[in-house]
Amino acid sequence: LAPLENNTKPGFVLIEGAPGIGKTVLLKEIAHQWSKNKILTKFELVLLLYLRDPILQQSKSMSDLLQLFCKGDEEATEITKACAKYMFANGGRSLALLLDGYDEYPEELRDSGLIADILNRQVLPHCGLVVSSRPHASQNLRQQANVRV
Repeated sequence: LAPLENNTKPGFVLIEGAPGIGKTVLLKEIAHQWSKNKILTKFELVLLLYLRDPILQQSKSMSDLLQLFCKGDEEATEITKACAKYMFANGGRSLALLLDGYDEYPEELRDSGLIADILNRQVLPHCGLVVSSRPHASQNLRQQANVRV
């Protein structure tokens, strides 16, 4: 995770592996260790997102995406709007996204939409990225990654 911690430019770590090898468990552990302030300490917010989630796949904006964490709570909705505004204001510098299961993300969404814009650095260009995938689906991400595991 050193490219995320040490670089002044945005880091992108790609984790590839066969089914069942532990990619999801690793991302969960990264999120857990961040919550204990042990890793990725330069980030104010780390979000673990499951790309297989149909609600996530329908998200058109960061505000929509953050609603995944609110479950209809109106006060939380206002907080997420404020968070989204803050994230965009600084280009995502204080944000790390852990995107699990790129291979499970629909192919028709890989070239356009919110997640594609994030991966192509058109949205949140300065956020840290960790993406997990099976190798057959991640060829287009390999050149963008600072590190492949």
